[in-house]
Amino acid sequence: GQTGSGKTFTIIGDSQNRGIIPRAVTSMFDTLQHRKHWAVEVCVLEIYNERARDLLATTPGVTQVDIHEVMGPGGDGVPSFHCPEATHREVRNPEEALTALFEGLRRRETARTDMNHNSSRSHLIFTLNITQSDDALKATLRGRLHLVDLAGCERLKRSMGGGCSDKTPRDRDMQRREAGAINKSLTQLALVIYRLTQPASVGLRHVPYRDSMLTRLLADSFGGSSKTCLIINCSPLIKDREETRCALEFGKRANLVKNVAEINIEMQQEPSDIVKALVAKELADLRREKEEMKTRLNEAIVDAMAQQRRRVEEVQELLQENQQLEKRLEDTSTSASTSRMDNQAEVFRLYEQNLLLRQWLEAAVEEAARAQNAKLALQKQLLALVQQGTKQDAENPTQLEEARSVLARPEEQPEGFEARSANLSPDSPSSTGGGGGSESAEAAAEAAAASREAQARAKRREARLAKLEEDTKALNARWSDILAEGGNSSTTTPLTSPGVVQPKAQTNFNLAQEDKVMGELPEDEA
Repeated sequence: GQTGSGKTFTIIGDSQNRGIIPRAVTSMFDTLQHRKHWAVEVCVLEIYNERARDLLATTPGVTQVDIHEVMGPGGDGVPSFHCPEATHREVRNPEEALTALFEGLRRRETARTDMNHNSSRSHLIFTLNITQSDDALKATLRGRLHLVDLAGCERLKRSMGGGCSDKTPRDRDMQRREAGAINKSLTQLALVIYRLTQPASVGLRHVPYRDSMLTRLLADSFGGSSKTCLIINCSPLIKDREETRCALEFGKRANLVKNVAEINIEMQQEPSDIVKALVAKELADLRREKEEMKTRLNEAIVDAMAQQRRRVEEVQELLQENQQLEKRLEDTSTSASTSRMDNQAEVFRLYEQNLLLRQWLEAAVEEAARAQNAKLALQKQLLALVQQGTKQDAENPTQLEEARSVLARPEEQPEGFEARSANLSPDSPSSTGGGGGSESAEAAAEAAAASREAQARAKRREARLAKLEEDTKALNARWSDILAEGGNSSTTTPLTSPGVVQPKAQTNFNLAQEDKVMGELPEDEA
Protein backbone atom coordinates (compact mmCIF):
# COMPACT_ATOMS: atom_id res chain seq x y z
CA GLY A 1 0.00 0.00 0.00
CA GLN A 2 0.91 3.63 -0.37
CA THR A 3 2.59 5.69 2.30
CA GLY A 4 0.35 6.67 5.20
CA SER A 5 -2.19 3.85 4.66
CA GLY A 6 -1.45 2.08 7.98
CA LYS A 7 1.02 -0.70 7.08
CA THR A 8 3.30 -0.29 10.12
CA PHE A 9 0.33 -0.09 12.46
CA THR A 10 -1.06 -3.31 10.94
CA ILE A 11 2.20 -5.26 11.29
CA ILE A 12 3.43 -3.78 14.63
CA GLY A 13 0.42 -2.21 16.38
CA ASP A 14 0.65 -0.17 19.55
CA SER A 15 0.28 -0.60 23.30
CA GLN A 16 -3.49 -1.10 23.10
CA ASN A 17 -3.85 -2.91 19.77
CA ARG A 18 -1.33 -5.63 19.03
CA GLY A 19 -0.21 -6.05 15.43
CA ILE A 20 0.47 -9.18 13.41
CA ILE A 21 4.08 -9.69 14.62
CA PRO A 22 3.21 -9.76 18.38
CA ARG A 23 0.27 -12.05 17.74
CA ALA A 24 2.29 -14.45 15.53
CA VAL A 25 5.20 -14.61 17.98
CA THR A 26 2.88 -15.37 20.91
CA SER A 27 1.06 -18.08 18.98
CA MET A 28 4.33 -19.69 17.86
CA PHE A 29 5.79 -19.90 21.37
CA ASP A 30 2.50 -21.26 22.75
CA THR A 31 2.76 -24.12 20.23
CA LEU A 32 6.45 -24.78 20.94
CA GLN A 33 5.80 -25.19 24.67
CA HIS A 34 4.31 -28.62 23.89
CA ARG A 35 7.46 -29.79 22.05
CA LYS A 36 10.58 -31.30 23.66
CA HIS A 37 13.62 -29.97 21.79
CA TRP A 38 13.37 -26.63 20.00
CA ALA A 39 15.28 -23.40 19.49
CA VAL A 40 14.31 -19.99 18.09
CA GLU A 41 16.58 -17.28 16.67
CA VAL A 42 15.50 -13.82 15.56
CA CYS A 43 17.07 -11.47 13.05
CA VAL A 44 16.03 -7.88 12.27
CA LEU A 45 17.13 -6.37 8.93
CA GLU A 46 16.18 -3.29 6.98
CA ILE A 47 16.72 -2.51 3.31
CA TYR A 48 17.54 1.18 2.98
CA ASN A 49 18.53 2.60 -0.40
CA GLU A 50 19.12 -0.94 -1.72
CA ARG A 51 21.48 -1.75 1.18
CA ALA A 52 20.87 -4.40 3.86
CA ARG A 53 21.41 -3.16 7.42
CA ASP A 54 21.64 -5.23 10.60
CA LEU A 55 19.48 -3.53 13.25
CA LEU A 56 20.61 -5.90 16.04
CA ALA A 57 24.31 -5.33 15.56
CA THR A 58 26.23 -4.60 18.74
CA THR A 59 28.60 -2.17 17.05
CA PRO A 60 27.71 1.51 17.16
CA GLY A 61 26.46 3.22 14.03
CA VAL A 62 25.09 1.61 10.89
CA THR A 63 26.10 -1.98 10.12
CA GLN A 64 25.66 -3.11 6.53
CA VAL A 65 25.65 -6.80 5.63
CA ASP A 66 25.83 -8.75 2.39
CA ILE A 67 23.35 -11.25 1.02
CA HIS A 68 24.78 -14.46 -0.45
CA GLU A 69 23.10 -16.67 -3.01
CA VAL A 70 22.84 -20.44 -2.49
CA MET A 71 21.13 -22.69 -5.02
CA GLY A 72 18.35 -24.76 -3.56
CA PRO A 73 18.71 -28.53 -3.21
CA GLY A 74 17.42 -30.72 -6.00
CA GLY A 75 18.48 -28.42 -8.79
CA ASP A 76 14.99 -26.95 -9.24
CA GLY A 77 16.49 -23.61 -10.25
CA VAL A 78 15.03 -21.63 -7.36
CA PRO A 79 17.86 -19.74 -5.63
CA SER A 80 18.05 -19.25 -1.90
CA PHE A 81 19.60 -16.13 -0.39
CA HIS A 82 21.06 -15.94 3.08
CA CYS A 83 22.67 -13.27 5.20
CA PRO A 84 25.17 -15.12 7.43
CA GLU A 85 26.78 -11.89 8.65
CA ALA A 86 23.59 -10.66 10.29
CA THR A 87 23.10 -10.95 14.04
CA HIS A 88 20.95 -13.91 15.07
CA ARG A 89 19.78 -13.67 18.66
CA GLU A 90 18.42 -16.73 20.42
CA VAL A 91 15.18 -16.15 22.35
CA ARG A 92 13.20 -18.43 24.68
CA ASN A 93 9.90 -16.56 25.07
CA PRO A 94 7.77 -13.95 23.29
CA GLU A 95 9.02 -11.08 25.45
CA GLU A 96 12.64 -11.58 24.35
CA ALA A 97 11.58 -11.79 20.69
CA LEU A 98 9.54 -8.59 20.91
CA THR A 99 12.36 -6.85 22.79
CA ALA A 100 14.68 -7.57 19.85
CA LEU A 101 11.99 -6.29 17.45
CA PHE A 102 11.53 -2.95 19.22
CA GLU A 103 15.30 -2.55 19.52
CA GLY A 104 15.54 -2.79 15.74
CA LEU A 105 12.59 -0.40 15.29
CA ARG A 106 14.44 2.30 17.25
CA ARG A 107 17.25 2.12 14.68
CA ARG A 108 15.00 2.08 11.66
CA GLU A 109 15.09 4.99 9.23
CA THR A 110 11.97 7.21 9.43
CA ALA A 111 11.25 10.76 8.28
CA ARG A 112 8.50 13.36 8.17
CA THR A 113 6.78 13.94 4.84
CA ASP A 114 3.72 15.83 3.64
CA MET A 115 1.70 12.59 3.62
CA ASN A 116 2.99 10.93 6.83
CA HIS A 117 4.56 12.47 9.92
CA ASN A 118 6.43 9.24 10.71
CA SER A 119 7.05 7.68 7.32
CA SER A 120 9.11 4.48 7.08
CA ARG A 121 11.99 5.05 4.67
CA SER A 122 13.08 1.38 4.53
CA HIS A 123 11.70 -2.18 4.36
CA LEU A 124 11.79 -3.98 7.71
CA ILE A 125 12.26 -7.78 7.72
CA PHE A 126 11.79 -9.57 11.05
CA THR A 127 12.91 -13.22 10.66
CA LEU A 128 12.41 -16.12 13.06
CA ASN A 129 14.43 -19.32 12.50
CA ILE A 130 12.88 -22.32 14.30
CA THR A 131 14.67 -25.66 14.82
CA GLN A 132 13.18 -28.85 16.25
CA SER A 133 15.16 -32.06 16.85
CA ASP A 134 14.44 -35.68 17.73
CA ASP A 135 17.35 -37.57 19.29
CA ALA A 136 15.74 -40.96 18.79
CA LEU A 137 15.33 -40.49 15.05
CA LYS A 138 18.44 -38.34 14.66
CA ALA A 139 16.32 -35.90 12.63
CA THR A 140 16.05 -32.11 12.60
CA LEU A 141 13.19 -29.90 11.34
CA ARG A 142 13.99 -26.36 10.24
CA GLY A 143 11.64 -23.53 9.39
CA ARG A 144 11.88 -19.81 8.68
CA LEU A 145 9.21 -17.14 9.20
CA HIS A 146 9.63 -13.71 7.54
CA LEU A 147 7.42 -10.92 8.91
CA VAL A 148 7.91 -7.94 6.57
CA ASP A 149 6.84 -4.31 6.92
CA LEU A 150 7.24 -2.83 3.43
CA ALA A 151 7.80 0.88 2.92
CA GLY A 152 4.98 2.66 1.14
CA CYS A 153 5.07 3.66 -2.50
CA GLU A 154 4.78 7.42 -2.95
CA ARG A 155 4.74 10.20 -5.50
CA LEU A 156 7.20 13.02 -4.95
CA LYS A 157 4.78 15.69 -6.10
CA ARG A 158 2.48 14.68 -3.24
CA SER A 159 4.91 13.60 -0.50
CA MET A 160 7.27 16.55 -1.04
CA GLY A 161 5.17 18.97 -3.07
CA GLY A 162 4.47 21.35 -0.19
CA GLY A 163 8.07 21.45 1.00
CA CYS A 164 9.18 21.62 4.64
CA SER A 165 10.69 24.81 6.01
CA ASP A 166 12.76 22.94 8.64
CA LYS A 167 14.57 20.81 6.04
CA THR A 168 17.71 21.68 4.17
CA PRO A 169 18.16 21.02 0.45
CA ARG A 170 20.41 18.09 1.38
CA ASP A 171 17.59 16.49 3.41
CA ARG A 172 15.11 16.93 0.58
CA ASP A 173 17.56 15.40 -1.88
CA MET A 174 18.06 12.43 0.46
CA GLN A 175 14.29 11.89 0.69
CA ARG A 176 14.04 11.93 -3.09
CA ARG A 177 16.66 9.16 -3.32
CA GLU A 178 14.88 7.19 -0.59
CA ALA A 179 11.58 7.42 -2.46
CA GLY A 180 13.27 6.35 -5.70
CA ALA A 181 14.88 3.32 -4.04
CA ILE A 182 11.58 2.29 -2.39
CA ASN A 183 9.63 2.54 -5.64
CA LYS A 184 12.34 0.61 -7.50
CA SER A 185 12.34 -2.28 -5.03
CA LEU A 186 8.52 -2.47 -5.09
CA THR A 187 8.55 -2.43 -8.89
CA GLN A 188 11.02 -5.32 -8.94
CA LEU A 189 8.84 -7.23 -6.49
CA ALA A 190 5.82 -6.72 -8.76
CA LEU A 191 7.87 -7.90 -11.75
CA VAL A 192 8.95 -11.07 -9.90
CA ILE A 193 5.32 -11.86 -9.07
CA TYR A 194 4.30 -11.19 -12.66
CA ARG A 195 6.93 -13.61 -13.98
CA LEU A 196 5.93 -16.27 -11.48
CA THR A 197 2.29 -16.09 -12.60
CA GLN A 198 3.01 -16.49 -16.31
CA PRO A 199 1.60 -19.72 -17.80
CA ALA A 200 3.92 -22.66 -18.46
CA SER A 201 3.17 -22.45 -22.18
CA VAL A 202 5.36 -19.35 -22.42
CA GLY A 203 8.42 -21.60 -22.11
CA LEU A 204 11.67 -20.59 -20.44
CA ARG A 205 11.08 -17.64 -18.15
CA HIS A 206 13.52 -15.59 -16.16
CA VAL A 207 12.52 -14.43 -12.68
CA PRO A 208 14.67 -11.39 -11.74
CA TYR A 209 15.31 -12.17 -8.07
CA ARG A 210 18.79 -10.62 -8.18
CA ASP A 211 17.69 -7.18 -9.40
CA SER A 212 16.72 -5.98 -5.91
CA MET A 213 17.83 -6.63 -2.34
CA LEU A 214 14.18 -7.09 -1.30
CA THR A 215 13.49 -9.80 -3.87
CA ARG A 216 16.71 -11.59 -2.91
CA LEU A 217 15.68 -11.92 0.73
CA LEU A 218 12.10 -12.93 -0.17
CA ALA A 219 12.98 -15.24 -3.09
CA ASP A 220 12.17 -18.44 -1.20
CA SER A 221 8.95 -16.87 0.10
CA PHE A 222 7.52 -16.44 -3.42
CA GLY A 223 9.11 -19.12 -5.53
CA GLY A 224 10.22 -21.82 -3.11
CA SER A 225 8.81 -24.19 -0.54
CA SER A 226 6.73 -21.68 1.39
CA LYS A 227 3.31 -20.32 2.31
CA THR A 228 2.83 -16.61 1.81
CA CYS A 229 0.20 -14.18 3.12
CA LEU A 230 0.00 -10.68 1.65
CA ILE A 231 -1.99 -7.82 3.26
CA ILE A 232 -3.06 -4.85 1.12
CA ASN A 233 -3.62 -1.52 2.92
CA CYS A 234 -5.97 0.78 1.01
CA SER A 235 -6.61 4.46 1.65
CA PRO A 236 -10.29 5.51 1.65
CA LEU A 237 -9.54 9.00 0.26
CA ILE A 238 -10.74 9.80 -3.25
CA LYS A 239 -7.46 11.48 -4.08
CA ASP A 240 -5.64 8.17 -3.42
CA ARG A 241 -7.79 6.10 -5.78
CA GLU A 242 -4.99 5.58 -8.33
CA GLU A 243 -2.55 4.23 -5.73
CA THR A 244 -5.34 2.09 -4.24
CA ARG A 245 -6.11 0.59 -7.65
CA CYS A 246 -2.45 -0.26 -8.24
CA ALA A 247 -2.15 -1.88 -4.79
CA LEU A 248 -5.24 -4.02 -5.39
CA GLU A 249 -3.99 -5.14 -8.79
CA PHE A 250 -0.66 -6.06 -7.17
CA GLY A 251 -2.45 -8.17 -4.56
CA LYS A 252 -4.64 -9.81 -7.21
CA ARG A 253 -1.55 -10.79 -9.20
CA ALA A 254 0.29 -12.07 -6.08
CA ASN A 255 -2.71 -14.25 -5.19
CA LEU A 256 -2.12 -16.23 -8.39
CA VAL A 257 1.29 -17.51 -7.24
CA LYS A 258 1.06 -21.21 -6.40
CA ASN A 259 3.72 -22.75 -4.14
CA VAL A 260 4.05 -26.28 -2.78
CA ALA A 261 5.30 -26.23 0.81
CA GLU A 262 7.35 -29.21 2.00
CA ILE A 263 8.69 -30.09 5.42
CA ASN A 264 12.39 -29.30 5.76
CA ILE A 265 13.74 -32.40 7.49
CA GLU A 266 17.43 -33.21 7.90
CA MET A 267 18.58 -36.73 8.83
CA GLN A 268 21.93 -36.96 10.64
CA GLN A 269 22.43 -40.62 9.72
CA GLU A 270 20.86 -43.32 7.61
CA PRO A 271 17.71 -44.62 9.31
CA SER A 272 17.81 -48.17 10.59
CA ASP A 273 15.74 -51.04 9.25
CA ILE A 274 13.36 -50.72 12.17
CA VAL A 275 12.74 -47.06 11.36
CA LYS A 276 12.28 -47.91 7.70
CA ALA A 277 9.83 -50.64 8.62
CA LEU A 278 7.93 -48.25 10.86
CA VAL A 279 7.86 -45.67 8.07
CA ALA A 280 6.74 -48.31 5.56
CA LYS A 281 4.01 -49.45 7.92
CA GLU A 282 2.91 -45.89 8.43
CA LEU A 283 2.84 -45.35 4.70
CA ALA A 284 0.84 -48.56 4.21
CA ASP A 285 -1.62 -47.42 6.87
CA LEU A 286 -1.91 -44.07 5.17
CA ARG A 287 -2.50 -45.70 1.79
CA ARG A 288 -5.11 -48.00 3.30
CA GLU A 289 -6.82 -45.06 4.93
CA LYS A 290 -6.64 -43.25 1.61
CA GLU A 291 -8.33 -46.19 -0.17
CA GLU A 292 -10.93 -46.41 2.55
CA MET A 293 -11.55 -42.69 2.24
CA LYS A 294 -11.90 -43.06 -1.52
CA THR A 295 -14.37 -45.92 -1.07
CA ARG A 296 -16.35 -43.99 1.50
CA LEU A 297 -16.21 -40.96 -0.74
CA ASN A 298 -17.56 -42.95 -3.70
CA GLU A 299 -20.31 -44.40 -1.52
CA ALA A 300 -21.13 -40.93 -0.25
CA ILE A 301 -21.24 -39.70 -3.85
CA VAL A 302 -23.62 -42.53 -4.83
CA ASP A 303 -25.82 -41.82 -1.80
CA ALA A 304 -25.72 -38.14 -2.57
CA MET A 305 -26.75 -38.80 -6.16
CA ALA A 306 -29.60 -41.06 -5.02
CA GLN A 307 -30.74 -38.47 -2.51
CA GLN A 308 -30.49 -35.83 -5.18
CA ARG A 309 -32.69 -37.90 -7.51
CA ARG A 310 -35.21 -38.39 -4.72
CA ARG A 311 -35.12 -34.70 -3.97
CA VAL A 312 -35.70 -33.94 -7.65
CA GLU A 313 -38.69 -36.29 -7.71
CA GLU A 314 -40.05 -34.73 -4.53
CA VAL A 315 -39.56 -31.29 -5.99
CA GLN A 316 -41.42 -32.31 -9.14
CA GLU A 317 -44.29 -33.73 -7.09
CA LEU A 318 -44.38 -30.57 -5.01
CA LEU A 319 -44.41 -28.50 -8.18
CA GLN A 320 -47.35 -30.50 -9.53
CA GLU A 321 -49.20 -30.15 -6.24
CA ASN A 322 -48.40 -26.48 -6.26
CA GLN A 323 -49.82 -26.13 -9.76
CA GLN A 324 -52.98 -27.98 -8.72
CA LEU A 325 -53.34 -25.84 -5.65
CA GLU A 326 -52.83 -22.72 -7.72
CA LYS A 327 -55.50 -23.90 -10.16
CA ARG A 328 -57.90 -24.63 -7.30
CA LEU A 329 -57.12 -21.30 -5.77
CA GLU A 330 -57.80 -19.59 -9.08
CA ASP A 331 -61.13 -21.43 -9.45
CA THR A 332 -62.07 -20.62 -5.88
CA SER A 333 -61.14 -16.99 -6.40
CA THR A 334 -63.27 -16.88 -9.56
CA SER A 335 -66.23 -18.48 -7.77
CA ALA A 336 -65.83 -16.15 -4.82
CA SER A 337 -65.67 -13.16 -7.15
CA THR A 338 -68.80 -14.30 -8.98
CA SER A 339 -70.62 -14.94 -5.71
CA ARG A 340 -69.55 -11.57 -4.41
CA MET A 341 -70.86 -9.86 -7.54
CA ASP A 342 -74.16 -11.77 -7.28
CA ASN A 343 -74.47 -10.87 -3.62
CA GLN A 344 -73.78 -7.25 -4.40
CA ALA A 345 -76.45 -7.29 -7.10
CA GLU A 346 -78.94 -8.95 -4.70
CA VAL A 347 -78.13 -6.45 -1.97
CA PHE A 348 -78.62 -3.61 -4.43
CA ARG A 349 -81.96 -5.06 -5.56
CA LEU A 350 -83.11 -5.46 -1.94
CA TYR A 351 -81.93 -1.96 -1.24
CA GLU A 352 -84.05 -0.62 -4.11
CA GLN A 353 -87.05 -2.64 -2.91
CA ASN A 354 -86.53 -1.24 0.56
CA LEU A 355 -86.54 2.28 -0.86
CA LEU A 356 -89.74 1.56 -2.83
CA LEU A 357 -91.42 0.05 0.26
CA ARG A 358 -90.43 3.04 2.33
CA GLN A 359 -91.83 5.42 -0.30
CA TRP A 360 -95.08 3.39 -0.51
CA LEU A 361 -95.30 3.37 3.32
CA GLU A 362 -94.85 7.14 3.47
CA ALA A 363 -97.52 7.58 0.79
CA ALA A 364 -99.87 5.21 2.70
CA VAL A 365 -99.29 7.13 5.94
CA GLU A 366 -100.02 10.45 4.22
CA GLU A 367 -103.16 9.00 2.59
CA ALA A 368 -104.30 7.61 5.98
CA ALA A 369 -103.77 11.05 7.53
CA ARG A 370 -105.80 12.67 4.75
CA ALA A 371 -108.58 10.07 5.24
CA GLN A 372 -108.66 10.74 8.98
CA ASN A 373 -108.89 14.46 8.34
CA ALA A 374 -111.71 13.87 5.83
CA LYS A 375 -113.51 11.69 8.36
CA LEU A 376 -113.21 14.36 11.04
CA ALA A 377 -114.52 16.96 8.57
CA LEU A 378 -117.53 14.74 7.72
CA GLN A 379 -118.24 14.20 11.40
CA LYS A 380 -118.13 17.93 11.94
CA GLN A 381 -120.54 18.47 9.01
CA LEU A 382 -122.85 15.77 10.41
CA LEU A 383 -122.80 17.45 13.83
CA ALA A 384 -123.58 20.81 12.22
CA LEU A 385 -126.49 19.30 10.26
CA VAL A 386 -127.85 17.57 13.35
CA GLN A 387 -127.59 20.76 15.37
CA GLN A 388 -129.31 22.71 12.58
CA GLY A 389 -132.10 20.12 12.43
CA THR A 390 -132.45 20.22 16.20
CA LYS A 391 -132.71 23.98 16.07
CA GLN A 392 -135.40 23.83 13.37
CA ASP A 393 -137.30 21.20 15.36
CA ALA A 394 -137.18 23.40 18.41
CA GLU A 395 -138.74 26.23 16.40
CA ASN A 396 -141.65 24.03 15.22
CA PRO A 397 -142.28 21.59 18.12
CA THR A 398 -145.91 21.07 17.23
CA GLN A 399 -145.22 20.18 13.65
CA LEU A 400 -142.40 17.89 14.74
CA GLU A 401 -144.66 16.05 17.17
CA GLU A 402 -147.29 15.63 14.50
CA ALA A 403 -144.65 14.45 12.04
CA ARG A 404 -143.30 11.97 14.56
CA SER A 405 -146.80 10.68 15.30
CA VAL A 406 -147.44 10.35 11.60
CA LEU A 407 -144.17 8.55 11.11
CA ALA A 408 -145.04 6.26 13.99
CA ARG A 409 -148.32 5.30 12.24
CA PRO A 410 -147.64 5.42 8.55
CA GLU A 411 -150.60 3.26 7.50
CA GLU A 412 -153.29 5.01 9.58
CA GLN A 413 -152.42 8.56 8.63
CA PRO A 414 -154.10 8.61 5.24
CA GLU A 415 -157.30 7.24 6.70
CA GLY A 416 -157.33 9.82 9.50
CA PHE A 417 -156.76 12.65 7.03
CA GLU A 418 -159.34 11.32 4.64
CA ALA A 419 -161.87 10.79 7.44
CA ARG A 420 -161.22 14.25 8.73
CA SER A 421 -161.56 15.62 5.26
CA ALA A 422 -164.82 13.76 4.74
CA ASN A 423 -166.19 14.98 8.02
CA LEU A 424 -165.32 18.52 7.16
CA SER A 425 -166.78 18.40 3.62
CA PRO A 426 -169.88 20.52 2.88
CA ASP A 427 -171.85 17.44 1.82
CA SER A 428 -171.45 15.82 5.21
CA PRO A 429 -174.72 15.20 7.05
CA SER A 430 -173.27 16.41 10.31
CA SER A 431 -172.37 19.81 8.95
CA THR A 432 -174.43 22.69 10.33
CA GLY A 433 -174.97 25.92 8.63
CA GLY A 434 -173.13 27.50 5.75
CA GLY A 435 -170.84 29.84 7.72
CA GLY A 436 -169.76 27.24 10.20
CA GLY A 437 -169.14 24.73 7.40
CA SER A 438 -166.84 27.00 5.46
CA GLU A 439 -164.65 27.70 8.45
CA SER A 440 -164.38 24.02 9.25
CA ALA A 441 -163.35 23.27 5.65
CA GLU A 442 -160.67 25.90 5.70
CA ALA A 443 -159.29 24.60 9.00
CA ALA A 444 -159.24 21.05 7.68
CA ALA A 445 -157.45 22.15 4.52
CA GLU A 446 -154.81 23.98 6.50
CA ALA A 447 -154.30 21.02 8.79
CA ALA A 448 -153.96 18.67 5.86
CA ALA A 449 -151.39 20.96 4.16
CA ALA A 450 -149.40 21.28 7.37
CA SER A 451 -149.47 17.54 7.84
CA ARG A 452 -148.29 16.90 4.30
CA GLU A 453 -145.50 19.43 4.63
CA ALA A 454 -144.31 17.96 7.94
CA GLN A 455 -144.49 14.49 6.50
CA ALA A 456 -142.42 15.49 3.43
CA ARG A 457 -139.86 17.29 5.57
CA ALA A 458 -139.53 14.28 7.89
CA LYS A 459 -139.03 11.97 4.91
CA ARG A 460 -136.36 14.24 3.47
CA ARG A 461 -134.59 14.36 6.83
CA GLU A 462 -134.76 10.60 7.20
CA ALA A 463 -133.38 10.16 3.69
CA ARG A 464 -130.57 12.55 4.38
CA LEU A 465 -129.80 10.83 7.70
CA ALA A 466 -129.83 7.46 6.00
CA LYS A 467 -127.49 8.72 3.26
CA LEU A 468 -125.10 10.20 5.84
CA GLU A 469 -125.16 6.93 7.78
CA GLU A 470 -124.38 4.96 4.63
CA ASP A 471 -121.51 7.32 3.75
CA THR A 472 -120.12 7.02 7.26
CA LYS A 473 -120.26 3.22 7.14
CA ALA A 474 -118.60 3.20 3.73
CA LEU A 475 -115.79 5.47 4.95
CA ASN A 476 -115.29 3.34 8.06
CA ALA A 477 -115.15 0.17 5.97
CA ARG A 478 -112.83 1.79 3.43
CA TRP A 479 -110.24 3.18 5.87
CA SER A 480 -110.38 0.53 8.57
CA ASP A 481 -108.01 -1.68 6.50
CA ILE A 482 -105.67 1.25 5.79
CA LEU A 483 -105.61 2.22 9.46
CA ALA A 484 -104.97 -1.40 10.45
CA GLU A 485 -102.10 -1.66 7.94
CA GLY A 486 -100.70 1.65 9.20
CA GLY A 487 -100.79 0.34 12.77
CA ASN A 488 -99.03 -2.90 11.82
CA SER A 489 -96.37 -1.13 9.79
CA SER A 490 -95.74 1.25 12.66
CA THR A 491 -94.72 -1.70 14.87
CA THR A 492 -92.19 -2.96 12.32
CA THR A 493 -88.58 -1.95 12.87
CA PRO A 494 -87.66 0.25 9.89
CA LEU A 495 -84.64 -0.78 7.85
CA THR A 496 -81.82 1.69 7.72
CA SER A 497 -79.69 2.30 4.67
CA PRO A 498 -77.19 4.99 3.83
CA GLY A 499 -78.83 7.97 2.23
CA VAL A 500 -82.44 6.82 2.92
CA VAL A 501 -84.80 9.31 4.55
CA GLN A 502 -86.64 7.67 7.46
CA PRO A 503 -90.47 7.80 7.20
CA LYS A 504 -92.45 10.20 9.36
CA ALA A 505 -93.83 9.02 12.67
CA GLN A 506 -97.02 6.97 12.21
CA THR A 507 -100.30 8.55 13.26
CA ASN A 508 -102.34 6.52 15.74
CA PHE A 509 -105.97 6.85 14.74
CA ASN A 510 -108.94 6.34 17.12
CA LEU A 511 -112.59 7.07 17.28
CA ALA A 512 -112.48 9.35 20.31
CA GLN A 513 -113.63 12.39 18.34
CA GLU A 514 -116.41 10.40 16.67
CA ASP A 515 -117.67 9.20 20.05
CA LYS A 516 -117.58 12.80 21.27
CA VAL A 517 -119.65 13.99 18.34
CA MET A 518 -122.18 11.19 18.73
CA GLY A 519 -122.44 11.93 22.44
CA GLU A 520 -123.44 15.55 21.80
CA LEU A 521 -126.45 14.51 19.68
CA PRO A 522 -129.89 13.86 21.19
CA GLU A 523 -130.63 10.26 22.00
CA ASP A 524 -133.16 9.78 19.20
CA GLU A 525 -130.88 11.47 16.63
CA ALA A 526 -127.81 9.62 17.91
